[in-house]
Amino acid sequence: MLEGDASYNPGLKARVEVLRERFLYRDKVSRDVLNMRRGDFDLVDPGAFSEDRPRPIVSNMIEVFGRHAAAALSPMPAIRCKAPAMGASDAARDRAATRTQIVNHYFKNARYQSQMQVGADQFFTFGMVVTEVLPDFEDKMPVPAVRDSLGVYPVWDHKGQTIEVARIFTKKIVDLIAVYPEHGA
Repeated sequence: MLEGDASYNPGLKARVEVLRERFLYRDKVSRDVLNMRRGDFDLVDPGAFSEDRPRPIVSNMIEVFGRHAAAALSPMPAIRCKAPAMGASDAARDRAATRTQIVNHYFKNARYQSQMQVGADQFFTFGMVVTEVLPDFEDKMPVPAVRDSLGVYPVWDHKGQTIEVARIFTKKIVDLIAVYPEHGA
């Protein structure tokens, strides 16, 4: 959505800026953590490290600890659908078992287990895992996916349910045209 585009909405842009301002401190901390993991210590705290501790070793230790913590959290939990009532009939239990197979197929088809390593790393590094469910119109099924949590600004209600989310990201024009060929020029 670009200024000058027919679909441009200045109210939406203002709302995203409000959310971005709300999460300003979290974004700063996330950038600092990311810079530390990359070994860019001077961007976080210039002069904090002496030559007694070589930067690559410190950076590698931070990265290894993050990866080990993510590996401990990343295994997929068991997914099991339950019958609606405790004394459910055999037919209700069979329907629940069928739903369990369907849901597990969705996650297996999306290769979600391999995405969990990235999600767990995002959780330990930035304190949030961002997932979305995309429609696959070709196979007629939902596809769960883990996304990068940087630049994501959620709003939750009193029950902890997401009611609003903005995601700021950059894409190359050629990549956008590949996804939306009808808008390419």
